[in-house]
Amino acid sequence: MSAGRAAASAADPALAAGATEARSPSARPAPARAELRVVRVDLALRELGRRRLEAGLVDICHRTGLYGRDMAGTGIFDDRKLFALLFVLYYPRFEPESGFVALEGEGRSARVRGYCVGTPDSARQARLVRRMAPALFARMAVAALFHPESFRIARRLVSGAKADAAPDPTWKEYPAHLHINVDPGLQRGGAGSRLIEAFEARMRELGAPGIQLHTSTENAKAIPFYRKRGYEVLSEGAPGQSLWPGFPDARDLAFCKRLGSAAKTLA
Repeated sequence: MSAGRAAASAADPALAAGATEARSPSARPAPARAELRVVRVDLALRELGRRRLEAGLVDICHRTGLYGRDMAGTGIFDDRKLFALLFVLYYPRFEPESGFVALEGEGRSARVRGYCVGTPDSARQARLVRRMAPALFARMAVAALFHPESFRIARRLVSGAKADAAPDPTWKEYPAHLHINVDPGLQRGGAGSRLIEAFEARMRELGAPGIQLHTSTENAKAIPFYRKRGYEVLSEGAPGQSLWPGFPDARDLAFCKRLGSAAKTLA
């Protein structure tokens, strides 16, 4: 028993009784949690298959999509598949060699518990992402009938992306970008650090001199994580730039990090 659990048991008779019960011969110990493995996406696709891998990405993307919080039950963007098509599914389909997933378990039964996906070349990705159009617009047609609120937000996001199609001048110094999300039950447990370290090492290997990422001032848990990992604010938007309704003070934050030239060994 940990010191924290022992202290809690001493203060709470119910916990103390539970601890005694757990030591009885008839009690069964809780199954140990399988160790997390950080695996490159292309290799995870071979292990899990596309359907299971993408299902895991869809789940985590939606459960962390509201500035690090769960979208479910908020009335905002309830079409989970459309949400993932916009924000994460491009990467396993067109750049699986660049990103990483955290897997719990082995083989086809492994569970996706987090991901860090992205590209070493944002300019190239801006061209390739058009390949998502057939799947995206097909899902938007479904959403127009069954998820009208999701459809309206997706249409706004797609229109905004078209209007902002010019190359970003920051891509020269920071051509790589990333998206990272971890199962809420595993946050602050080191999974995020392992994922982003693996991604940075891969970007060095692919020759990217720097990485950038975008978040929001509303994502209170992510900002200190990025700062601790050596990321600095590249730019900050004006208030009122929230992706989602109900956040009038939200501002876009772009973070960046220069990468050293020495490549690290990938796990």
